[in-house]
Order: sequence, then structure tokens, then C-alpha cells
Amino acid sequence: MGGGPAARRSYPPARLHKHLPDTTLKLTVPAHTPVKRSTLSHILKQADISVEKLNTLLSD
Repeated sequence: MGGGPAARRSYPPARLHKHLPDTTLKLTVPAHTPVKRSTLSHILKQADISVEKLNTLLSD
């Protein structure tokens, strides 16, 4: 396929909104993997979810 650099494909992040009775959560989730630890931390803060709660949800 040619000797040039490999093409990189960029996907836009997913923007999610959840309407709750007293607020609206707005999340931005990247469309790439792996997600850095700091990025995951920001996503959890936006979602108002603790690391412990995420672990509980993933282990069920």
C-alpha cells in the first residue's frame, strides 16, 4: 500500500446528555481506546459516579 505514513482516522467524541429531575448531565466520551486514566477520571466526574460505583456496576 505505498511507503508513506499510515493514515490515521479520527472519530469525533460521543456527546451524551442525561436529563434528571434537578439537573442535566453532559458527558463527552472519546471514541478511541485506550482511554487515559485522567480522561476516565474526568468522565466519571461529569457523570457524578465514583470509582467504587463504577467497579460495582462492572462486576455485576
